[in-house]
Amino acid sequence: MRRLEGLLKDFSVLPDRSDSRTWVPDPKCGFSVRSYYRSLQANTQEEFPADSVWRSIPPSKVTFTMWAACLLKLPTIDSLKRRGRVLANRCEMCGVTEETCNHLFLHCKVASELWAFVAYSFNISWCIPQSVEQLLFMWPKVKLPAKGRKLWLTIPHAVIWTIWKTRNDVIFKGEIRQFDKIILFFKGLIFHWSRSLDWASRYRFEDFVFSWESLLKSM
Repeated sequence: MRRLEGLLKDFSVLPDRSDSRTWVPDPKCGFSVRSYYRSLQANTQEEFPADSVWRSIPPSKVTFTMWAACLLKLPTIDSLKRRGRVLANRCEMCGVTEETCNHLFLHCKVASELWAFVAYSFNISWCIPQSVEQLLFMWPKVKLPAKGRKLWLTIPHAVIWTIWKTRNDVIFKGEIRQFDKIILFFKGLIFHWSRSLDWASRYRFEDFVFSWESLLKSM
């Protein structure tokens, strides 16, 4: 009873009006399936890291891949099995465990090494999150100099795209996974995407490859 009284203490009773029910998402028209659906959409959008997914610097195919990875919609082996495909589920990147979206991009040995390279390059300490979605929620919160922030916000896209491209080349082209080649591809993406940033326009591809640490210090 005391709890109920506490909840009601901030409300006033209007004796000249009869009781009524109000549908908060649309008080004027009341409940409808449309208003209920829109309220669900609004809640979903608040819980989705849209600002971290839809970046302006990476190409649209990369941001779409990031969106699909965040929602676990990429055609990884576990996803294909859920759709009825009969496949042996093994991560082709590490060969140790089953391939899932979060394993492939975060917890696979190859992915962990690439994230470790990023952390070392930017001199940060962090724990790999459980999911791509968690990664995108926490990534913008890392404090960096303003000069390199736009580039920093594209790093997850570069890592995800590098891993996805490498994984597909291993499966469909029979290429051998080489970490040096993975790092080179990653740096090449950063170089290509940074062309739109004023401070990076004076650097050449060779600077990104051979003077990576010096370049980052200049940010």
